[in-house]
Parts: sequence; structure tokens; C-alpha cells
Amino acid sequence: IPTLVDNGFAISKSRAIIVYLVEIYGKNDSLYPKCPKKRTLINQRLSFDADTLYQAFVNAYIAKYM
Repeated sequence: IPTLVDNGFAISKSRAIIVYLVEIYGKNDSLYPKCPKKRTLINQRLSFDADTLYQAFVNAYIAKYM
């Protein structure tokens, strides 16, 4: 499980760590825009693995081993 401890603040989960880092240390909003529409597209892509790849993996596993 990816974990980051930053000045005593512990956070886990890759997407949460990425968002935290760009919000705290980003010099501008080029990596994580303030615009809600642009930010939503980034959030959509950040959750692609959990929402799409994971389900495909589960389906393939069940088909093969169950």
C-alpha cells in the first residue's frame, strides 16, 4: 500500500497522495487545475484503474479460476 508521511501527516492510496502533493507543493495549477471541468477530467483518469482495470481483472480471474 503506497503511503506518504509529510511533516507528520500520513496519507495512503496513490490517488490521494498524488492530489495531496500537487495541492501542497504545486507551484501553479498546471498539474491539477482549479477549473472544475478540467479537474474532473483528471479525477476521472486517476480512477481509471480502480473503476475499469480492476473490474476487467476480476472478470478474467473469475472466468479462469471459478
